[in-house]
Amino acid sequence: MIKRFVKNIEIRLAETAGFCMGVRRAVDMVLDMAQHKGDRKIYTFGPLIHNPQTVELLKNATPSKRRGS
Repeated sequence: MIKRFVKNIEIRLAETAGFCMGVRRAVDMVLDMAQHKGDRKIYTFGPLIHNPQTVELLKNATPSKRRGS
């Protein structure tokens, strides 16, 4: 834990951070579906998480490979 003091206020920052259980479950479900999707696309109602790196990871989880291309 990182402690800082600003104007007599103690601020504590966690050294690591993670996703809540609901977000972790949703991301795990999409990654699992991506392994079994074949050529089908996976759609969600908006981003599952407001983290651009994770959204990009989900977009590229298993890139579709079209035959003949």
